[in-house]
Order: sequence, then C-alpha cells, then structure tokens
Amino acid sequence: MNYNIKTFVLSHMTRDGENRDQLSLNDWICVYLHGDGLGKITEQSASENCYDWSHVRDSSVEGFRSMAEMLMAILRHKQAIAEVTKAMALFDAAIKAGVEPTVRRAEWIIVGGEHGMDFLLPMDRPLDS
Repeated sequence: MNYNIKTFVLSHMTRDGENRDQLSLNDWICVYLHGDGLGKITEQSASENCYDWSHVRDSSVEGFRSMAEMLMAILRHKQAIAEVTKAMALFDAAIKAGVEPTVRRAEWIIVGGEHGMDFLLPMDRPLDS
C-alpha cells in the first residue's frame, strides 16, 4: 500500500484500520483532537459529540497533517519506551547471570514537548545536546 499522510492517519484512526491496535484510547483521543473536520474542538466538546467520526474523515489537509504529527510523536514515544525497556532488561539479565553487561543502565527522564512526553533522554546527557 502506498502511504500518504491521509492513509497513514486513517490506518491508525479507523475502527478497522490495519494499525488501529497500535493506539490506546487515550492515544486515539490525542490524535483526534488535532483534526479539524468539525473545526477546532476541545476534549469536552468531543466527548459531548461522542467523538464524531466525521471530525477525522472531513478534516482538511492541514488537519490531517496535524493529526499525523501528533501520531508520529506518540509512536516515537512508544518506540523510545520499548528501546529503553529492552536495554534495561538486557542489563539486568547480564547482572543476574554474573557477566559483564554489554549495555549501560542509565537513569532516564522524559522530556516534555509541545505534545507532552516526546522522547526519553539519559539523565547524564545535557538537554541541549
């Protein structure tokens, strides 16, 4: 399938989209609020309209671009969490087995961005690097 912004968003946002299972309900709501099919809406007005699907379907190019940016931020965050979790598990397994770890365990912080938790950063690395 050839992906463009609209098909990328729809593959995650439609009930039977091939990537729908990658989003929790909270993730879906965050992306939904970036659409503009019903104009700019708040979470409260969305809940009053029961998350009307036409808000996504009828979004403009700019609305789909905004939803795609939010979706990418969420997916990058999920990937970063998975990578850190895997590295920590490898470290812990090596220590438990009594061998020298091949990865270094660091304390990590979540750095907030415009859309919330955007990425993870080792605490021993400066924020501006």
